[in-house]
Amino acid sequence: MKYLILLLALCLTVSVSALASNQDLPVEPKVNVNVKALKERTVEVFLSNLQQERTSISIESLDGETTYFKDIVNEHNGYRKRLNLRDLPYGRYLLVVKQNGEKLQQVIVLDDEHGMLLSDISK
Repeated sequence: MKYLILLLALCLTVSVSALASNQDLPVEPKVNVNVKALKERTVEVFLSNLQQERTSISIESLDGETTYFKDIVNEHNGYRKRLNLRDLPYGRYLLVVKQNGEKLQQVIVLDDEHGMLLSDISK
């Protein structure tokens, strides 16, 4: 009987510790972004926003000083936009998605050798 009580107390301690440690896990973004490179310096941006929260999408210079495109998604659970980047000069740009203080970004490289390169999306 003492062994059973000790075992239950140990299990309870472990489960409480596990619950407490789960609170420290990072929160996954509520928005999911997928960018597809199309031919001739065009990208298609897909966004799922199941909570229908206000979300901004922009293409900016690397330093964030110049915004070349900006759109706001509000009260929609999805978004799709084809962006023509042919008028942008060769260089590096950021695709930035912001929602509730969270920011996801992707580097877009435009050059004459490769045409267009996309990095992975990161926080």
